[in-house]
Amino acid sequence: SFGLSEYPAEDFALVLWNHGCGPLEGVCLDELFGMDRLSLNDLSQALEDGLDGQKLRFIGFDACLMGSLEVACAVAPYAEYMIASQETEPGCGWFYTNFINELGSSTDMTTGAIGKRIADEFLVGCAELPYDDYFTLGIFDLQSVKSDLIPAVNNMAEEKRDLIEKP
Repeated sequence: SFGLSEYPAEDFALVLWNHGCGPLEGVCLDELFGMDRLSLNDLSQALEDGLDGQKLRFIGFDACLMGSLEVACAVAPYAEYMIASQETEPGCGWFYTNFINELGSSTDMTTGAIGKRIADEFLVGCAELPYDDYFTLGIFDLQSVKSDLIPAVNNMAEEKRDLIEKP
């Protein structure tokens, strides 16, 4: 709410950073207050209350393990895209200096192109880290998640239901 009222703009994005624990444990663990965190319900409610009907161009999670269908479902009503990792992220997080100036000076980039730029720079930065690990950062079109992916997952679950042994 503060950002929307104090810094009006045509477009908004939101990046949440800190520790991510996936859909079951949430994001943004507060180490000073008993590891309190935002559950997916808390996050959805905060976006509902804070955005006042506006939609973000993207919501980013600079936090581990947030690139899941459950997280995408929770934020889909509030953003066009989600940028998140399915795996753990390095402690340094996203490589903001590699893309932020370019994004600020470009007014015609599509949201998908912005997400791709963030992900590309993340992977370039990770390749320069002194340890060998796997890194991911995905760009999720949340409209496709709602219109295509969720119905497909539901259909698959219904088809497989008969394969489950009944007590």
